[in-house]
Amino acid sequence: MWLVLLVVLISIGVVMRQVWLRGFAHRRNENYARQGCAPETCARSEDNPSHMRWQCQERCAQAVRRSERAVQAVTAESTRSELHAVVRRMAAELPNVRAVVALGDELVAQPADIAVVHRVDVRLDEAAQEFESFADAVVGLIDEVVRDPAVAPSSGTSRLRQRFPLLSPMSAIIRGERPAPGAGDPLRAAC
Repeated sequence: MWLVLLVVLISIGVVMRQVWLRGFAHRRNENYARQGCAPETCARSEDNPSHMRWQCQERCAQAVRRSERAVQAVTAESTRSELHAVVRRMAAELPNVRAVVALGDELVAQPADIAVVHRVDVRLDEAAQEFESFADAVVGLIDEVVRDPAVAPSSGTSRLRQRFPLLSPMSAIIRGERPAPGAGDPLRAAC
């Protein structure tokens, strides 16, 4: 009797697991369909440009968060306020990154010039590298100021300000122009 009951319970468990897995697979396939790609390509980011764009956006956001955490660790109020202004300017460029990611996704969804899509993807990767490099420079400046209190942080922050904007304007990306970093940025003097 107990053996029959055990076999029935195990059978019910196996059937329930199969039903659950099929439902999970169905939901996963619906997500892939919403993303506009097949499951075998969505699973690998190198085959999914949309995922690669999102990764670039996330790398930029992580660089901003890393810089913010480093600045919060500074004890000198004047140095911290100078660096906060620079990091706020860095964070102010994140909506531009999101807009370029959305542009890339929209260009892929519509018949578009493949060269423009490629420029968007390349520029996003370069922007992610620039954000990470900028975060490294912020952390390096903080390290320099902590190690040698005689170092004036204002010279370091002015060097950092000269690097803005970290992302080219969208029109320049579409046209394939590569403006010099910091050239013609009206917000640079404001931070």
